[in-house]
Amino acid sequence: MLLDRREGSNVLQRRPFIEPAARRVRVTETASRTLTNTPKATTVSLDAYPKRGFDSLDIRVSPIGERMKYNGTVSPVLLCLAVGVIAACSRIPAGTPQNAKSSTPSNSFSTMTPQPSESPSTEKEPDSPIRKLDFGNFVFPKLPSGKCSKQKIALVNGRYDAPEDLVPRKIPSVDCWSVALGLINYGDVTGDGEEDAIVTLYAELGGTEGSQDVYIYAFGVRRPKLLWKFATGDRADGGPRRIYAENGKLVIELYGIGTAIGKKLYGTEDVGACCPNHYTRTKYRWIENHFRQDGKEEVLANPSGSSEIVNPPPH
Repeated sequence: MLLDRREGSNVLQRRPFIEPAARRVRVTETASRTLTNTPKATTVSLDAYPKRGFDSLDIRVSPIGERMKYNGTVSPVLLCLAVGVIAACSRIPAGTPQNAKSSTPSNSFSTMTPQPSESPSTEKEPDSPIRKLDFGNFVFPKLPSGKCSKQKIALVNGRYDAPEDLVPRKIPSVDCWSVALGLINYGDVTGDGEEDAIVTLYAELGGTEGSQDVYIYAFGVRRPKLLWKFATGDRADGGPRRIYAENGKLVIELYGIGTAIGKKLYGTEDVGACCPNHYTRTKYRWIENHFRQDGKEEVLANPSGSSEIVNPPPH
């Protein structure tokens, strides 16, 4: 049972206590005499509604068997104290310092203290001039593979598409159908401490051929400077595995045995185009404005057994 005061009277009227499913107990300035304890994982929300100089409070609690009963007249001050005690008990777990800051809003109390989310640490990219170039909207000189007859290839949003009236989409093709921007790697390949760009393009002829055109750029005086351009082979026949910078040198890995730029690329091992057993690593040093081979080639077993391009190692 709850006791309410009639409007304009000091007489307390007895009325039945009805508990909805959410167990909502309304406490007004006339003071309900029954409050409900809160279990360990209960959240108690306090919403204030101004009413004749006092505050009306809604207490939402979960079902629990025990009640706290108060006898006599309860003033608004005592109500505030009682609500404060309930809220404090429900939101401070055992072993929590009393002066610990709560991350919940001032009108909501919870026993569940949210843990700060840990954002994964991301390594900031170097702020080098070469990274500010947009190679997706860039004019490249003639492809070293010769798959396109144009003297310059202008990419727009990472692509060049030949006009179909000039280059019909049929096999064998008279010229390249399109050129697409591939992988871009950054690193110091000249040993000057500045980042350079290794840009890969792929020209489409309509078949399954997969040779790549590679451009290596440094950032010169207010503009990019082309250091070298070359064409790779096709997949297991001298196709690119990784091309990257390491210790101020350029490293080129091509599938096959003894494959290297300017040397034999095709037919170095008897395998299908998809599945080379080996790859060859060659290092180059920047000397007198040219890349020159540094040491002998290394022939290594292909751990993946495929001819896919592999991401360069972190630097």
